[in-house]
Amino acid sequence: NPFAAGLCEYMALISSQGMSPSAKQLLINSLIQSPHTTYVGTVGGDYNLAAMFVARDLGGVSDFRDSLTAGAEGAAFECSIATCLSVTFFQPTFLGIPSGAPKSISYGAKTAVAELDDLDHQVLHALGASPASSTAQLAKALGVPASTITYRTQSLKDKGVLIGLGLSVVPFNDGFFPVALQVCAGSMPKKVRDEFLQYCATQPTVSYLIEAIGSWNFQVGARLDDSRKVTELSDDIQRRFAPYVSRVTAIPVHEYLKLFPHPLVAPCARKALRVA
Repeated sequence: NPFAAGLCEYMALISSQGMSPSAKQLLINSLIQSPHTTYVGTVGGDYNLAAMFVARDLGGVSDFRDSLTAGAEGAAFECSIATCLSVTFFQPTFLGIPSGAPKSISYGAKTAVAELDDLDHQVLHALGASPASSTAQLAKALGVPASTITYRTQSLKDKGVLIGLGLSVVPFNDGFFPVALQVCAGSMPKKVRDEFLQYCATQPTVSYLIEAIGSWNFQVGARLDDSRKVTELSDDIQRRFAPYVSRVTAIPVHEYLKLFPHPLVAPCARKALRVA
């Protein structure tokens, strides 16, 4: 949970329309190489690029925007940013859910910030690089006793920093069409928001839900076996949650350029994923 470590998470949608091909590639390279981004992808619709990034405060957000402008060598682009309040990932139903396994995992804003030392970061880095490693393997890799790894991982769980371990199924390779739905619902009461979360949890096509503050209130990620089902899902959301949902905008995901865990658990950028 990045919030437990004193970081905030943000979503960015970027329009590179009007930019020269070389300037656009410089902007993409800047996004991929940034140590603050955890996801970069190409998308359709009004925007061309999407990214997730972290910063400690609004000053960090400003610095991030400045770094992109510098990376694009001053070329003009439009950028829309929303602040994440909570993130929930749902277990892909097509993989099957073992008995007793959680159907979802969530994290969000916290008031308490955990203090982490160098060894905590090393443990998180090791877990991010090899989440399936045993305690003995991690201990050997870090050169510490196995009991230390056990103590540190439990401590990170107690602090709310380490909330779970899992593997990500890269879209496109699984035969599904990924799409993000931006849901605008500014006046939605808490009771209805809870109902919306439950709705997303019960939809077999929904893979994640992000609650945000910004130009949109929710981003719903879905994996569909037919791109035409995007309209069905969008219409169903608007019908079920009227009059609170004012608009649902579908953003097709074309390509994943960068995808790896949070910077806390990724000491360096892994090889960019170019799959479509």
